Amino acid sequence: MNKTRGTGSLVWKALSLPAGWHGAILPVSEFPLPERKREEYRSACDLLTERLREDFPEAERQVYLQFHRLLPGEDVERLQENARLWMPEVGLGVWPDREPPRLWTKEDLEEAEEPAKIRPLMFKVLKVQEDPRAGTHAWEAMAGRGCRMLIGCTEPEQFLKHTAELFVPRMQQSVFRSFPFYVPLLESASCAGAGEAEMATWLRFCSYYVRESVEDEGLLAISAKPLDDLSE
Repeated sequence: MNKTRGTGSLVWKALSLPAGWHGAILPVSEFPLPERKREEYRSACDLLTERLREDFPEAERQVYLQFHRLLPGEDVERLQENARLWMPEVGLGVWPDREPPRLWTKEDLEEAEEPAKIRPLMFKVLKVQEDPRAGTHAWEAMAGRGCRMLIGCTEPEQFLKHTAELFVPRMQQSVFRSFPFYVPLLESASCAGAGEAEMATWLRFCSYYVRESVEDEGLLAISAKPLDDLSE
């Protein structure tokens, strides 16, 4: 992929990933995006998803919402308004290159300079029901809010079975071991530091992985095929 590809003022930046994967980031000014900037962002997202659909027609799209990124007010209200259509199921997101989730300790509380700075207890994710219409609706409705994830799987049931087998044994406390599903939370730093075997393990049964990444200040896209020509 070229070092940069643009859609208007938004410019894709290529990532260097382990063999077998191709990546790019679409930097944005902030999440959630102001309304005046969302149209261009939606257009860039549409180009990406169209490319992924063409490259992987056999992949089933799974739409997730990162619960910790939903803001009181607009985000929560939108979720409530569409709950009957989206029928979200609560699972757990896991950072594969970080320590597994655990309960807070006395030391955690003492080391935090203030309550707002204590590490998150866990990262819940909401899985939108399998009906493609619901997934598309949720993906479009939450554009630019900083909470969306899109994973294309050749065998979605096997993917979730695999991720449970991968992540649950690492968790020592039972409160984290009883979620109905687990998905990896990836950022550019974790991918850049991963080996070929690690990436293959994290994304087994996946054709692509897209995440609105606050850590990267943009939209992270990972694909098993090159992400060329994302510009119009």
